[in-house]
Amino acid sequence: MQVETLQELLSLDDVPFIRAAYQTLLAREADHGGLNFYSHRLRAGVSKIIILGELRASAEGRSQNTDIPGLDDTIRRAHSARKPVIGHFVRWVCSVEGDTPVECALRVLSNDIARLRQEVADLREANHGLQHAVSSCLAADAALNSGSVAQSQETPDHPATSRSSSRRGAVPGVMERFFAQTGWKVE
Repeated sequence: MQVETLQELLSLDDVPFIRAAYQTLLAREADHGGLNFYSHRLRAGVSKIIILGELRASAEGRSQNTDIPGLDDTIRRAHSARKPVIGHFVRWVCSVEGDTPVECALRVLSNDIARLRQEVADLREANHGLQHAVSSCLAADAALNSGSVAQSQETPDHPATSRSSSRRGAVPGVMERFFAQTGWKVE
C-alpha cells in the first residue's frame, strides 16, 4: 500500500507501517529480512520518523527520489532533536519525539495496542467464518436427520436402523451443548 502523505504513513502501525514505508519510499514490497529488522526496531520503541529516515537515506531510498510533502523536514528535525546540546530545545520548540526511556516505552505500548487491535479484528473475522461454517453443518445435519426420519416412515421395506438414527440425532445435542458452554451464537 503506497501512501500519499506523511500523516497517512505515520497513522499506520507495526507491520502495515513497515510495508507502506517500503512501498512509498522504495517502491517495492518489503523483503522478509527488512520486514523483520524494522518491525523489531519499531517494537523496541524506535521512532517511525527514524525508521523512515533510515529507509530514505539508504542507497535504494536515495535512488527513488520519492516526494512526500514534509518528510525531509520532519526527518531533519528528528535528527536535530537527538543532538546532545540542542536536542532538548529542538524537541521543546518543534514538538519532536525524543528517545527518553519513557518516550520509547510509550511507543512500544502504542504499537503493541495497535497490533493487538488488529489481532482481535482478525480473530473476530475468523470466529464469524467459523460460526457460519458450524451453522451450515448444523443445517446439513438437520436436513440429514429429517431425511432419515422421513425415509424410515415412508418405506417400511427398507427401515433405517435405530443406530444411525440415534447417532444422527445425538450430533445436534452435542453441538447445542458445545454452543451453550462456549457462549457462541449460531446464526
